[in-house]
Amino acid sequence: MAASTSASRLPSTLALLLTLGCSGGAEEVAPAGAPIPALMFTAIANEVVAPAASPRSPDGLTEGLAAALALPAPSDAPAPYTLLHDSFRDRRPAVQLPRASRAGLATTVGQPLDGDAVWVAFDACLVSDQAEATEELSVGGVSHQVSGRWRTILQQAPDGPGALELERGSDGPANSALLLSSPRIVELDSAQPTVILITSDTHRADHVSTINAGSPVSTPHIDRLGSEGAVFTNCFSSINNTNPSHVTLLTGVHPRDTKIINNHTRLHHSAETLAERFREAGYQTYAALSAFHLFDDVSGLGQGFDRMSAPLRGAVDGRGTLARAGEWLHDASGSPLFLWVHLFDAHTPYELPDEQMQELLDGRPDPYRDDVDLGLAPRPLPSWLEKSELRDPEFVTALYAGEVRYLDGLLGDFLARPRVASASIAFTADHGEALGERGIWWDHFGLVDPTIHVPLVLRGPGVKPGSRSAAPVRQMDVGRTLLGMAGLDGAPFPGRDVRAALDEEPAPEPRFALSAQGISASVELEGWLLELYLRDVTGSDSSPDRKLGEVTLFDLASDPRCANDRLLDEFSRAQRMRAALIQWLDAARSTGMTYENQEVNPAVQAKLAELGYTGGLESIYRWWTPERRDAGWIANRWHLAFEGTGAPALLR
Repeated sequence: MAASTSASRLPSTLALLLTLGCSGGAEEVAPAGAPIPALMFTAIANEVVAPAASPRSPDGLTEGLAAALALPAPSDAPAPYTLLHDSFRDRRPAVQLPRASRAGLATTVGQPLDGDAVWVAFDACLVSDQAEATEELSVGGVSHQVSGRWRTILQQAPDGPGALELERGSDGPANSALLLSSPRIVELDSAQPTVILITSDTHRADHVSTINAGSPVSTPHIDRLGSEGAVFTNCFSSINNTNPSHVTLLTGVHPRDTKIINNHTRLHHSAETLAERFREAGYQTYAALSAFHLFDDVSGLGQGFDRMSAPLRGAVDGRGTLARAGEWLHDASGSPLFLWVHLFDAHTPYELPDEQMQELLDGRPDPYRDDVDLGLAPRPLPSWLEKSELRDPEFVTALYAGEVRYLDGLLGDFLARPRVASASIAFTADHGEALGERGIWWDHFGLVDPTIHVPLVLRGPGVKPGSRSAAPVRQMDVGRTLLGMAGLDGAPFPGRDVRAALDEEPAPEPRFALSAQGISASVELEGWLLELYLRDVTGSDSSPDRKLGEVTLFDLASDPRCANDRLLDEFSRAQRMRAALIQWLDAARSTGMTYENQEVNPAVQAKLAELGYTGGLESIYRWWTPERRDAGWIANRWHLAFEGTGAPALLR
């Protein structure tokens, strides 16, 4: 749409376009009950929106300021800016408003917007090399102080077409940038939909008391959420590490096909995410994260989010993350909101706050005493455990339960917030944690029930309070389900709505998983779990040694901790499940969802095409290639047992 004549006469005008998403014809006022129209900043004069002049010196800004960590190249469209606040990074798409310039927030609607009820909001922040610098921004004649912290500016929308003027003076710091982000129309007196995704990192399903009556820890607040909605007691993740699992959760694509199996491979910008689907529907999209490696520069998951925050390094207590999310709830008043909250508390190194740690210590033997041993020898101690000087394995396991109890308490305060109390919510985990199962201690190595069986609790439309389902469901379908709960069934996104499992038991289907680093793969079907090792594992501080081709089989109904390998007793079943798993591995799709698979040298691409590899690098990347990994595979006893004579006796 073209800007209105009154706005375009301003020589340095930033216009706020109200886009109704019409297919053509006359512009109309959105009818009552329709989604709130989307707004965007656009440049009328080329020099107005120019995120080019960087306030950074070559050495960066003074430590402790809201420092710009990444100012992008010039662009007429909003570009992502990452600022540093109290060791937290905050990423938002924004434009720069030059010094000593006037701009406008103008609508292009030809009829009044009902100015008594409709307001405009946007975020503003001043990036400067001067400590505690502030600057005035005049909006509609009202002065607002802008500092090095993002603030939301709220202003009544103009009554009809025309410009709501912004003016930046010339008295502020010379070396500075005034950033404007997330312009939107808000309706303060109307309740707007809220959709919240909460992911608890490293959270076993059996450490939620509404899922497991014998849970070693009580989780009353998660339980209460379940009583207000539905509890799924049989949900499996697709992988056992953080970034790949969240990538799958937010794209609906299995790690087999994303090819993201570690915590440092970045999702390519061409991928389509859950946040993008919500933003296209007019939602504000925020992500408050507790671990640095989920931030966009590592994970690529920033796309589609209007805001994303994460620690500069390491991970943080969930209290700060939930506090930030709570502040953002207020900022989003009057707007539909999709919020992702990530909590890292249940992950090693299990560092409880002092008060909770003392509660755990009271009445217990000294966990640092010398007459006990962790029992990991000859494997080396993980560095976090060696640093802790703990020696009592029972206490380390109790620490894990203590972390779950602590985060449940934090969630209690968050879930009680008024907007959260009425929100549609999904609570789940990226993966679980082994507490001694299969010789794996305080880690999530391997694909056993404790590492991939995760909690899933839903509350919202289409979910009857107090309902439960023991049907097998997949964590990777949560995104599709949240869209359905928000009434966005037509939004393109992979997966199936797990709410269907509340109405009828689905037909048995295999659930596949791939492990971190592609070490192993698994399939679960009708309560049986088979794991196949895709390469050798030796010298790990997380697991006993494993051999290429090794297979384990567990009956989860009678053995949820995977203590009794039933491979030899159920060899025919294992043969069928192994064959199905290998067939699934070989059916991997080319998706181009990593930068490594996108940025292929054209000359190399041409040579690959000559060989018939038209899918680029992905087409020659196969998960199950034992003959490449082991020259002696033909004589490997696992190969002979399954593909040679088929004799299980070879494995005794």
